[in-house]
Amino acid sequence: MIRLFKWLFLISKVRKDQRIRQTFASMKPLSWPQRASLVAAVARDPRLPWRVRFAPLLAAAYVASPLDLIPDFVPFFGELDDIAVIGLVLRFMQRSLPPGLLEEHLRRVHEGASTPA
Repeated sequence: MIRLFKWLFLISKVRKDQRIRQTFASMKPLSWPQRASLVAAVARDPRLPWRVRFAPLLAAAYVASPLDLIPDFVPFFGELDDIAVIGLVLRFMQRSLPPGLLEEHLRRVHEGASTPA
């Protein structure tokens, strides 16, 4: 139950950001394979700083690790450090993306979807 609240909190925090809302709106018509190719293209882009590529891996390792600042077995408070780490990583990634990078890759995916194969 606590994990559900954690994810709901993170989703609400992310969805308030106007840039992310625009990105979600432009990704809505994409199929799942197109979304996967978008993520792969952004991750391979040489303009993306290495620290932005590495941050989600560190966050995932922290959340999966049994060593936490506050142990997970402590009701409610045990999940707060995980929420904080994920929130900080999302904010860091959002601020560190070069301007126009995501929009450029979205445009390429949309153009590739509109051209006949």
